[in-house]
Amino acid sequence: MNDYRLIRVAGASYRRIRAADTVALHRDHRRWLEARLAEPFDGDTVVVTHHAPHPACLGRFEGGSLAAAYASDLTDLIEAHRPALWLHGHTHVPSDLTVGATRVLNVSIGYPPGVDGSPAGDPRAGLLEW
Repeated sequence: MNDYRLIRVAGASYRRIRAADTVALHRDHRRWLEARLAEPFDGDTVVVTHHAPHPACLGRFEGGSLAAAYASDLTDLIEAHRPALWLHGHTHVPSDLTVGATRVLNVSIGYPPGVDGSPAGDPRAGLLEW
């Protein structure tokens, strides 16, 4: 992936980022999110992330060699905390699925001229209606 060639870690002598760095960040962010989801809350919980929370969000790209770069498998977290809705981006692939009791929806704008057939230059190109 280009990320490992182009991204630098500022606090470590400005070296290239490594897979171990992204794994550590993922674990740290997951711990934070899991702690937030465990807090009592009145009403529906909506989670918004950049990264997709489930491999099925990748559609026909599911299972490819770079799948983990675009979608994590947070099935256990989703099923344990049961948010009403999980919105994500990053993949530019339209998806709307259910994991456990949670609706998981990609809200990426997409790549114009758009996933939905909107004409080039239309600022709404690729928007999903929900």
